[in-house]
Order: sequence, then structure tokens, then C-alpha cells
Amino acid sequence: MGKEYTPEFAIQYTKLTTGILFTWPPSSTASRLVEISFQIGWWISWIISVFLAGPLLATAYQQRSSFMQLTKHLCIAVCLIQVVVKMVIGRYHYRRFQYLIEEMEIFVKNANPHERKVLMSYVNRVAPFHYRFNMVSFCGTLAVILGPLALDLSLPTEAEYPFPMYQHPTYDILFLLESIGAIQCGCTGPFDCQGCLLLWYATIRLDFLAEKIRNVNSAEELKECIRIHQHILWYIDETIRTVRPVVAATVVLATISIACGGIHLVGNEPVDQKVQFVGIDIGYSLELLCVAWAAESLTTACEEVGWALYSSPWIQNSQEFSRIAIFGIQRCQKPPKIAVGGLLSELSMNYYATYMSKTFSFFTTLHVMLTKLEEDL
Repeated sequence: MGKEYTPEFAIQYTKLTTGILFTWPPSSTASRLVEISFQIGWWISWIISVFLAGPLLATAYQQRSSFMQLTKHLCIAVCLIQVVVKMVIGRYHYRRFQYLIEEMEIFVKNANPHERKVLMSYVNRVAPFHYRFNMVSFCGTLAVILGPLALDLSLPTEAEYPFPMYQHPTYDILFLLESIGAIQCGCTGPFDCQGCLLLWYATIRLDFLAEKIRNVNSAEELKECIRIHQHILWYIDETIRTVRPVVAATVVLATISIACGGIHLVGNEPVDQKVQFVGIDIGYSLELLCVAWAAESLTTACEEVGWALYSSPWIQNSQEFSRIAIFGIQRCQKPPKIAVGGLLSELSMNYYATYMSKTFSFFTTLHVMLTKLEEDL
């Protein structure tokens, strides 16, 4: 039997792995000192990511005459840009994340035995994937930090700074900052998992609601189910407000980074130089899969509530309940979706499959082009 994960473990693990990004807000009942410390930590972490991204972009521009050098620096710079962007998103939705997370934690804390059993089943289905995904991200982080030990590098990145770099203590400070930047990049995946955690919580609440609707014994219970449904829909809408910009940033930056990293993966560079790009590309693909899976499950749960309402015999008791149920069914037929105008019509497993198919096609085309250029040379 595999290891079992508890809901509390899933919450604390996600909170811990996003710690350096400061995207998991403290409780609304936390002291003023905790709030101030959190804000100071966010600013320090964000400034570090901006400080590291700038020289990488400048280095990519300076070496634009070499296509391979340009794409190498741009690929790593995009990872740090993702840190900058997602930390800003987390700060912008600070209060929204705060009350959404608190509601989830209160529900988990007060869950009855049946609810806890269902929570455990969901956690043990999803947590292993999140855990492995995070391990891939952190292995990629470790590969970057330890790069100077295996490659001809002095620092984890090849960024050039406008001051002498190889004198102590400047060199030691730069090595520390670039290592912190690599860890920040590895924590962007857990930040996506933070949004997914809220989507999975909403999915579980919808499953509980569908079960309750099927077992109603009075018209009052059905009316209470409708009120709960309205609250869950509000919760989903609030969650999507936080997740939508995260998905948009992931899709755009992942496309750029995978395209730049793919050039080095399919090229004839030494294997040890490809390791970093393998971790980056796999990490981005799993990052998008994580959110697509949660979004797909949420859509399915919404539809199940509609079927439960449709099957309820109580909707025939009065015209009032019939109207309420019909409104609920219609609402379930148009479940909330994560969409970004001009970028993706709806995030789902079908979208993810299409995205990965086009990515593999790009790699194949790129490999053929590079092979042809080498033959011509």
C-alpha cells in the first residue's frame, strides 16, 4: 500500500513550498508583526528576482549575434520573469487568496468523518502528482545551482554584471543570490499548485453538494442545497479570478521558454549542457498539466450537480422549486471556465493535449531544420 496523505499535509506542504515567493498570505487573525514581516519578505524576494532577471536579459541582448547564446540566456531569464510576474499576481490577489484559503482550512478542520474520508480520497489521488511535479522542479533547481561543479561555469548562470564579479565577497554574494533565484524559479510550480488546491477544494464541495441533492428528504433541504450551490459558484468565480492571470503567465512564458530551451535540447550540444533545459521544459509541461487537470475536474463536478438536480423528485412539488432547479440546471450547463481572451478559449485536458501536440511538432520541425543546416555546413 502506498503512503497516504492527509488534507492537512497537502495544505502545509503547499504553504511550505511557496514560502520563498510569499504568495501564501498569513491568516486574517495574524498579528500586525506577522503581516509586516510577510510584506518585507515579499519585497526582498521580489527585488532579488528583478535584480537577477535584468542582467540576464541584458546579457541576452549583448550576445544577440550568437543565436545559441541568445536563446540560452533568454530561456533562463524567462524563468525569473515568471517569478516576478507571479509574485505580483500573488500580491495583487493577497486578500482574495487570504479568505479563499481560510474557508478551505476551516472546512478541512471541521469536516465530519464522511467528508474527511472523501477529502482523503481526493488528496491521495492528486497529492502524489503534485509531489512528483514539485520534485522535478526542485531537481531542475538543483541542476542549476550545482552547474558550476559539472560545467565550465563560475556561477549558476552566465549573466554579466556591470561591476567586477569574481572578487570576494562579491562573487560569494552573487552565487548566493543566483542560488536563491533558482529556488524561486522552482517554487513557481508550487504557486500554481496553490491555485489548483483551491480548484480541487471547490470540486470536492460540488461533489458533496451533488450527493446531498440526491439524498434530500424535504423541500427545505433542497432549498438549502440551492443556497449552498450559489455560495460555491461565488467561491469558484473568486478562485478563477486568482488562477486566470497565473495560467495566462504560465502559457505565455512557458511557450517562450520551451521554444528557447528546445533549440538546445535538439541541437548537438553536450549532454551535460542539456540537463538544465530538460528540467525547465518538463517542469513547464507539468505545470500546465497540473492546472488543466484541476480545471477539467471542476467542470465535471459542476455538470454532476446539474444531473443531481435534474434527477431530484422534489423539483415537481411546486412551481417555485421547479424554477429554482431549472435555473440551477442551466447554470450547471455553463460551468465556470478558465479562459483568457485571445490566448485560450478554455483550459482543459483537451487544450493541454493540443498544446503538447504542437510542442512536439515544434521540436520535430526544429530538429529537422537544425540537421539540415548542419548538413549544408
